Amino acid sequence: MKREITILLAEDDEDDVFLFKHALSEIKTAVSLKVVADGSDVIDCLCGDFIPDLIFLDINMPKLNGIECLQQIKSLPALSRIPVIFLSTNSGLKIISEVKDSGAKGYISKPNSIEMLIQVLESVLKIDWDKNEDFFLR
Repeated sequence: MKREITILLAEDDEDDVFLFKHALSEIKTAVSLKVVADGSDVIDCLCGDFIPDLIFLDINMPKLNGIECLQQIKSLPALSRIPVIFLSTNSGLKIISEVKDSGAKGYISKPNSIEMLIQVLESVLKIDWDKNEDFFLR
């Protein structure tokens, strides 16, 4: 039996958190989800004893935005190997290039249906991150 995948989601929009949770509940993969509202909470979690298998970041968050948060994660050797995937409404090539250059392993434009979000999350959860794969979807 596969072990449970732990996910840290940084999202300040309650509706988006609800949709993410609902999509995960429809997926057969065993997942444990921790949700925080901004990038500074991500750093606080990671500097504690919580080390997730995957981190999903929104770009536009209060206090510490997603890109600033990613830069801090990548600067800490103990955390730099955790795959970080952006989940954002911004789908411009410039921002996607910026997050990729900053070390993100993926970028997903927030899907406009729950069915699409389920499909995207199923795909992401099947990736073998140890093989240095990535997932960039506009």
